[in-house]
This record gives sequence, C-alpha cells and structure tokens, in this order.
Amino acid sequence: MIQKILIFLLLLGVRPIPFAWGKRVDTVISETNEIRAHLLFKQLRCVVCQNQSLYDSHAEIAVDLRNLVRKQIQYGKSNKQILSFLVSRYGEFILLKPVFGLHTMILWSSPFGVLVLGSICTWYYWFKKSDHTTPELSHEEERTVNKILDKLD
Repeated sequence: MIQKILIFLLLLGVRPIPFAWGKRVDTVISETNEIRAHLLFKQLRCVVCQNQSLYDSHAEIAVDLRNLVRKQIQYGKSNKQILSFLVSRYGEFILLKPVFGLHTMILWSSPFGVLVLGSICTWYYWFKKSDHTTPELSHEEERTVNKILDKLD
C-alpha cells in the first residue's frame, strides 16, 4: 500500500523531502584554516555548475571538492600546492581565472583583437566611404533637372 502511495505521489510530481536521504555536509576545520579554505573556494570553479565558484555551489561534487581542499590544508599543503594538485586532477578548467600562457593567448588577446578590428572597420566605413565623389550628370539629365526646377518656380 505504501509503495502505491509513493508511486502515486511521484506521478503527481511530489518529491520526498531531501533531508530524508541524509545530505552530506562539509567537514569542519580551525577558523584560520577555514578562512584560507574560503579564499581557495572563491578561486576554484565547480565542475558541475561551471560558472559558479566552489564557495557558491551546492552541488555534491562541490561539497567533495571543498572537503578535499580542507584535507589538503590539514595536511599542511600550501595554496599553490593545492591549486596545482587540483589542476593536475581536473585540468585548468577548475580555475575561475585562467592562467596566462601560450595555450591561452587567444583567450587573453581576443578583446584587443576585436577592438583593433572594430577600429579598422569604423575608420574604413567613415573615411573611405566619403572619398567617393558623386557621378557627373549627362547633358540630357541636366536638361531634365533644369526643366523640373523651372516648372517648380
């Protein structure tokens, strides 16, 4: 009978309360280490949410990554060591601010390239377009225009 009620509720779109499954929570460390961990969380991207930092994300993988960072801090690793460990494990995608290097040169230089290209296009549009002179009227067209102007007066 309970199974039928649960199936009926699921078909209606009613979901069980999430805390009933025992949601995982972050581990607790000392206050100074926690501040250091929060600074690292703000530098790292959640691999599920993609545009959220670990600090802002509530995904389960974010909880795991936060716990991993806290454990690394407890083991006495420096911030640089923790970041390099996570980059080696998840790639540079995990960093919210990409590193400046040869492989990211296009990413960093594209705003300047767009600005230069836009300036060239604007210059060409405004200055080259005005260089064109209007074509001369033929004698017949000039007579026609003069007749029209005479009729208007």
